[in-house]
Amino acid sequence: MPDTKAKKNARQKKFYAKDPPRRRAYARARYAAKMQDADWHATHLTKTRNRKLLEKYGITLSERDAIFVTQNFCCAACGSPEPGSKTGWHTDHSHRTDQVRGILCQPCNVILGHAKDNPQTLKSLIAYLERTDG
Repeated sequence: MPDTKAKKNARQKKFYAKDPPRRRAYARARYAAKMQDADWHATHLTKTRNRKLLEKYGITLSERDAIFVTQNFCCAACGSPEPGSKTGWHTDHSHRTDQVRGILCQPCNVILGHAKDNPQTLKSLIAYLERTDG
């Protein structure tokens, strides 16, 4: 029978409770050594991105890249070739259907988030801009 997440967390708490400073120092040293290894870092980063995309959106990294290729490596909303942030491009999805809609730059992703994906809010903002900026 596989361990549950709660059991694993309990084991880890018990392990780190024995000598927290020493355990933390050991963990930091191991992590720092891995970060110095470029091959490990690239592999780990790819695996992590792939796992997170699968968990969150149900697509693989290669499927996400295929979507980005169809967008000509630009934002699906504004067409910008720049991601607009250090964190890179954002995978946009519908919060109702959990379907991936496209890859967005940071500013477009933030705008959609603040508008809560509501088209009426965005239309109202456009009308406001047109009315006030003439």
